[in-house]
Amino acid sequence: MAGGYTFGMNETDESQYYVRATEPKGDEQVAFLCSNLAAANGKAAELRMGGYRDVVISVAKPAEDKTPRA
Repeated sequence: MAGGYTFGMNETDESQYYVRATEPKGDEQVAFLCSNLAAANGKAAELRMGGYRDVVISVAKPAEDKTPRA
């Protein structure tokens, strides 16, 4: 279908994503930088299953960052 909406991510998408959460014991925040949306969703699921609270995925800024990669 010409001009239609296509579902899914563009294969040339070079976005990076943060996954942030609050540790289950205490209020310490953790953050991971993921290279694609699939990895971010996987990390978010892993954190939720581990009891982490307030799990959020967001698009990372293109600037260089030293956050641990998932």
